[in-house]
Amino acid sequence: MGNAIQRHTGRKENKMGHIKKLFSEMVVKPENDMNGTMFTIERAENFHLHWRNYRLVFNKQEFSHFLAGVTEAAQKWNAEGQPDASKDHAVETPPIYYLNRGVESIRAEPQKNDEWRKIGVELQDIAEWCNRDDFMHVHYKDLRIDLTVGEFTEFASVVEDGKNHLKKYAREKIGQVEGKQLIEIATEIYREGRGLAMVFNAEVDIDMLLDNWNSMYTKEQMLATEKCQALKESIKTGMNTPVRYAFVLVNNTAFGALLDGHHRAVAAKGLGWTKMLVQFEIWVDKKEITSVDTIKRYLLEIFHDPTTVDKAFETNKLKLTSMEDLIW
Repeated sequence: MGNAIQRHTGRKENKMGHIKKLFSEMVVKPENDMNGTMFTIERAENFHLHWRNYRLVFNKQEFSHFLAGVTEAAQKWNAEGQPDASKDHAVETPPIYYLNRGVESIRAEPQKNDEWRKIGVELQDIAEWCNRDDFMHVHYKDLRIDLTVGEFTEFASVVEDGKNHLKKYAREKIGQVEGKQLIEIATEIYREGRGLAMVFNAEVDIDMLLDNWNSMYTKEQMLATEKCQALKESIKTGMNTPVRYAFVLVNNTAFGALLDGHHRAVAAKGLGWTKMLVQFEIWVDKKEITSVDTIKRYLLEIFHDPTTVDKAFETNKLKLTSMEDLIW
């Protein structure tokens, strides 16, 4: 990557993919691109795929599944005559899938996935194989990116700019859209400057969870995956673990985001369920919400059922009898 030669922030138009709004980017020199020609598949403490600066990690089951999937995709692509991709691909048109299935791994289970749900930044010690000791590792779940110290500084700067533009964009949009909010930005906003007021379980209409969809895949695409089909079989007799959903109370508006359980919600809907168990998190700002009664009023607007609101306070996992009880 190297030294920056051009920088843009907040630009509205970009020809690279289906971009709704460009928040930040940096054009960098390629000559210092660390490991820029690397392509290896290896077995070490687990299985690794290295492609240029990136490493993906697999366990044995995933590695086998990955290789079979790549082989299947290559066969389909070759059968089509190895066509080029189209940069003019319309956003409303789905891609041509050479492979479209869920990951077969026990690591997909949340209770077994803590080891792999990590974000980290590391300064590496000397690495004999590349004859240098000034590089960084950026970890996100199963992905690792190798960067020189200079590249990491540029990368972090662009991410910080993007984060600041996202916050500004979110604040401008909140309250402008009647009804359903722009849920894709909710998970960024709900942590910033707000406190976790209460956590409770409630059985609610599945449609309430699915109306505001915040996944890169459509509900139909997710339902068609092998993972969802397997889930439909496993939950036929019931599901004891709730999905997680966060509601943010801000600017006289309550909006929410499904944080965990997209596959389970879609699978349950596919089985014809109308209700399911949900763990709700309620996030508020003390400057905007000054009394517990205000929170109750918001919850009534969300659930339209006084009984559900009463049960929410009865089963609340956090003490909330006054605004001083908020967790910060």
